Amino acid sequence: MPKPPAAALIAALSLATVACDVHHDHSVTENPAEPVSSLDEIASAVETLMDQGRVPGASIAMIRNGELVGARGLGLADASAGTPVTAETLFEAASLSKPVFAYMVLKLAERGELDLDRPLSEILPHPDLDDPRRDQLTARQVLSHTTGLPNWRPGRWSDNPGPLVLSFDPGSRFSYSGEGFEYLRRVVEKLTGSGLEDLATREIFEPLGMSSTKSLELNPENSNAVAMLVKLRED
Repeated sequence: MPKPPAAALIAALSLATVACDVHHDHSVTENPAEPVSSLDEIASAVETLMDQGRVPGASIAMIRNGELVGARGLGLADASAGTPVTAETLFEAASLSKPVFAYMVLKLAERGELDLDRPLSEILPHPDLDDPRRDQLTARQVLSHTTGLPNWRPGRWSDNPGPLVLSFDPGSRFSYSGEGFEYLRRVVEKLTGSGLEDLATREIFEPLGMSSTKSLELNPENSNAVAMLVKLRED
């Protein structure tokens, strides 16, 4: 299913929430000892961009000298239901998670648990790639988007996805690839014996105190807390 045009802006605006990982009970949280004009100005500018891009909702936060000055929810988390964004609202980070995953992979490599230049097929052969060049694929190529794999194969999100093919020799040039990262995820899970959510929590989220940040599948238990890109404003 094609992603709505506003999704990229929503993901970008949610960076502040992901970075701060704040817990608050209200949609506006501000430190009274700090002037709030800067946060107000940021909120006003973001609201203008949201209106121009027909973006239903966003979350912002401001940090000064390593301390949280304020956090604010703007607009709607679910435009069809009229649910407002609060400081507790989670946003899908989508491909913003790639550098986070890359950081985790590099931590494994730094500890000697993963060789960035070892052929991934030695750990887990790609089950859907019928090309002898698949044995050349490495973690370094995945992280630098030089595998030759497409972003996503045709029909990737359907019940009957198309074939997966290499468009060039691995390592020979750049081409952005989600398929490459998905393959490396499966390799890392096989190598470590842990799922991505457990790995990310142990390697990144817990050490950095990011208790609200998760790698998860939407389900009835958590879907109400997640901003849903279900309907853009018609006006």
